[in-house]
Amino acid sequence: YIVSFVWLESFTVPFVMLKSYRVLFVMLRGYKVPFVMLKCFKVPFVMLKSYKVPFVMLKSYKVPFVMLKGFKVPFVMLKSYEVLFVMLKISKVPFVMLKSHKVPFVMLKSSKVPFVMLKSHKVPFVMLKSSKVPFVMLKSYKVPFVMLKSYKVPFVMLKSSKVPFVMLKSHKVPFVMLKSSKVHFVMLKGSKVPFVMLKSYEVLFVMLKS
Repeated sequence: YIVSFVWLESFTVPFVMLKSYRVLFVMLRGYKVPFVMLKCFKVPFVMLKSYKVPFVMLKSYKVPFVMLKGFKVPFVMLKSYEVLFVMLKISKVPFVMLKSHKVPFVMLKSSKVPFVMLKSHKVPFVMLKSSKVPFVMLKSYKVPFVMLKSYKVPFVMLKSSKVPFVMLKSHKVPFVMLKSSKVHFVMLKGSKVPFVMLKSYEVLFVMLKS
């Protein structure tokens, strides 16, 4: 898979391993330990929530991990790989402002797609302001991904991906494999976090529900 997912029940912490990037991303949910040692990479990945530290810099990997406590949104920026992972928690802010661009959007360099949070739509990510539609289109991946929180639909695949509609909640299944669209949808009941695996693109998108 190049992307491996490991679930440690004893810690109730989802571990996501991105082998292609040689980076282990750990999202701590209800975990009272302030840091995690990644011995396999010889790098301490630290989530300093309890210490009220705004960011952690992993210099050996040139990966800045930024936790914006005011926005309650953790950002993981992998600059060397030109990939921006945005993990959206419960947030009271209508958009994310990048100082370098001075515009309210997040740009994924690898896909050249601007992601915008529009308050009026109450949608985490929206593709382009001019389109005025609450969905996200990853052009470089040729996979339309839609996260419609306002409609209480966890995942929706458009017809262009040869899958008209997928509702994970109604099926009450731990995961759903969409072979035709080359997209692996994984719903972990224990963590209440939907994981979207784009296997062929070596990218793991994790969307945190409220």
